[in-house]
Amino acid sequence: MKLVGFLLSFIVVLIGLVGLIRSKDEIETLRHGEKVEVTVTYVPTCLFNINVYYHIKFEYKEKEYSKSVGTKLCGQLQVGDKLTLIYNEKKTIFLFENEKPIWQVISSILLFLLGLFGIYYTNKSS
Repeated sequence: MKLVGFLLSFIVVLIGLVGLIRSKDEIETLRHGEKVEVTVTYVPTCLFNINVYYHIKFEYKEKEYSKSVGTKLCGQLQVGDKLTLIYNEKKTIFLFENEKPIWQVISSILLFLLGLFGIYYTNKSS
């Protein structure tokens, strides 16, 4: 049982680390990314009574990418619309100008700390 607890805690630490790395890349994109104009190529059917995120597809430099958007924006978009996004070419990250990754940072830190606590607790309880 101790091994299972350790492994689960280790997995939570890894998930937290991946989230922190991704958040760091998003913050770097917001600070140093390039503003680009993309063309929407696909908009899913958006249900306004459900608070979820939808994935739209867009084209940039003749390549297709996807991005999650909220219900409100999803309902406003149509194929062919132009969007201005901030782009990090090294990491292939596209962000909206008003996108703030603070909640991803907080949740990743909490997951990381929870995993560390789990590792500590499983090693302490002999």
